[in-house]
Amino acid sequence: MVDMKNLWIIIILITIGGFTACKKTSTGSKIPQISLIKVTPNTIQMASTDTISISFNIADGDADLGNDPEGTLYDIYMIDSRYRGGPDVSEDTIALRFPEIPKGAQNPSKGVEGVCTLDLDGGYFYVRDDHPEGDTLQFDIYVIDKALHKSNLINTGDIYITP
Repeated sequence: MVDMKNLWIIIILITIGGFTACKKTSTGSKIPQISLIKVTPNTIQMASTDTISISFNIADGDADLGNDPEGTLYDIYMIDSRYRGGPDVSEDTIALRFPEIPKGAQNPSKGVEGVCTLDLDGGYFYVRDDHPEGDTLQFDIYVIDKALHKSNLINTGDIYITP
């Protein structure tokens, strides 16, 4: 049989547990977060019509992702590992616009989550002059939302380019 002292302790613990379970959670970070899902395939012929698909999860707590069709800002940045830190940033970075996000999908009070897939054809891939037999690169990818918050970086792993 449970004595009165133990009964009160059990009631207090259940009450505390109930309040903890009802605690509201935040809608998430205003800074976008991305995580790689997959890169398929990981080999492509240079300047071909073949495509490589890069898919990643994305979440933004204030739902201000997406492009302004008339704007001048890009939203997705891919840094080519072969030129990282080089003198010409335009040579090592590909800037892309987000695909259009449906109007109802963005809600500033709930944030936005989804999957972004980039389909890149062989025109984005080339071998360097000193690697005529083939080349390898990795992309570091990040996104920037409309408030200019920069996400974390994700890395594609090796992508092989054939001449």
